Amino acid sequence: MGRDKALLPHPEGGVFWEHQIGVLEALGPEEIFWSGAARAGMPRRVRMVEDAAPDAGPLGGLAACLRALRTELLVVLAVDLAAVQSEFLRRLLEASTVGCGAVVKRDDFYEPLAAIYPRELGDLAMTHLDAGRFALQDFLREAEAAGRMRVIACSAEELAQLRNFNAPEDLI
Repeated sequence: MGRDKALLPHPEGGVFWEHQIGVLEALGPEEIFWSGAARAGMPRRVRMVEDAAPDAGPLGGLAACLRALRTELLVVLAVDLAAVQSEFLRRLLEASTVGCGAVVKRDDFYEPLAAIYPRELGDLAMTHLDAGRFALQDFLREAEAAGRMRVIACSAEELAQLRNFNAPEDLI
């Protein structure tokens, strides 16, 4: 994009980070974490969390949030998945249980940044970080094999919500 995606104007109004916080707020969470640089105007209730390991990609943020979590489940929503709706995340939450989260998989590719993670995956995330294994696909394969993540089938409409906004033309 050539600029910070969190500050891009969202088609429904505001900027991406504001929209994503709104999607999460609609779920009625006990707490909301933000992994990344703070933004001017963020609600005070959003807790800033520093990545568990520098330059580790999304796994560094996920691990840190799982370690900070006081509840059983963590809802993850990337800022550039700006088409995801609360209802989709609510469906993933309903498919989750204590100790087992939910994720969508297309062919052999998990959609790790619009998913529900159980707190118990914090140790596995740190093990991956300590070993320099930053790929979320590998992490999720192991989590699924261990019975800590279940794959949820989605409709074409739901899958369309999982498109990344990576280029200016994606905003149209």
